[in-house]
Amino acid sequence: MTMGSKRGRGLRSLFILAALSLTAPLTAQTAAVRQTSLAPTALSVLALDAVQTIQALSAGDYELSLSGALNTGTLAKISRALIANEGVRVSLNLSAVSGLAVIAAGAFADCTNLVSITLPDSTTKVQAAAFSGCTNLAAIVATEASERFSSRDGLLYNKAGDTLLVCPPALHGTVSLESDVSALSPDAFTLSADVSAFTVAAENPAFTARDGCIYSKDLATLVRCAPAREEAVTVAAGVSAIAAHAFDGCTKLTAIVLPASVTEIGELAFANCRALTSLTLPPQLVSIGKQAFFGCAALQELTVPASTTSVGSRAFYHCALTTLAFAQSDGWHYGRKSASDLADSSANPEKFAFPGRYWPYDLYRSNE
Repeated sequence: MTMGSKRGRGLRSLFILAALSLTAPLTAQTAAVRQTSLAPTALSVLALDAVQTIQALSAGDYELSLSGALNTGTLAKISRALIANEGVRVSLNLSAVSGLAVIAAGAFADCTNLVSITLPDSTTKVQAAAFSGCTNLAAIVATEASERFSSRDGLLYNKAGDTLLVCPPALHGTVSLESDVSALSPDAFTLSADVSAFTVAAENPAFTARDGCIYSKDLATLVRCAPAREEAVTVAAGVSAIAAHAFDGCTKLTAIVLPASVTEIGELAFANCRALTSLTLPPQLVSIGKQAFFGCAALQELTVPASTTSVGSRAFYHCALTTLAFAQSDGWHYGRKSASDLADSSANPEKFAFPGRYWPYDLYRSNE
């Protein structure tokens, strides 16, 4: 894989012999003394002392290795300590800790001074949103002893290495999928705002790349558009499905051109496309997934084609839509209201005033 990292400075770390792992809080004075060690490499402490250790650090770059038991409550305190100590940049190694089976959404939210993390070997689940706002996190690492994960060039994979799970937020430029990658987690790139293009090894049996986007090998599905793509994207002819999260977080795109062949739009497919102003739903479209247009803050009008029979829950939640048009309005309902109840005063009976940007109810079609 080819990509860049925002990590600029070399490490200036603390050194403590492994046998002297701390069992009591560091004071600012002892931390200052150890920071001037003649052989600075790493700081190794028990998990229960991590908060006090981080609080005592002066500005600089550190390698912090934790051991012992760690639960979600302590992890939250560590995260808050990192956020509070703005002058430090930390490479955090949790491989030796126990008791943390899941690293949940928000676990390290907004830890901008976290530059790399090595996961606990016993962790079995990591949610991508665990690292939201970690704008300097360039590597998510799993050791060979990890039960469920592996890593390559800072990206997190399943143990077999054939499913890409999470791309860290600080990676930028082009990401290349090697020949053995056969699956992507739908939210693998939702935090990677600076990934501008994808390439795929020619011998990869599952994926191919066109115009910097990832497609299924048979070009039936657009799998992922690079989050940093700008202006407009034209989806390849013949594509029938836009995968879940395919354009999620593409905040710079202003226009997306879909071919007439598209019949399915997946969950959160265009979520958080905040600059998107132009998109026409194709005439053969059958289904729109849950929250498909969530957060499309600049998209003001859409027309639902007559072929569409299903619109997922909160498909247009947090949108800027002012009107929603139906090529065929019969049978459409919004909450307890029929489409006719939403009709505006214009001459077009198929065009309806949008009931509000937060859409507390679902849009559905009934033949009754």
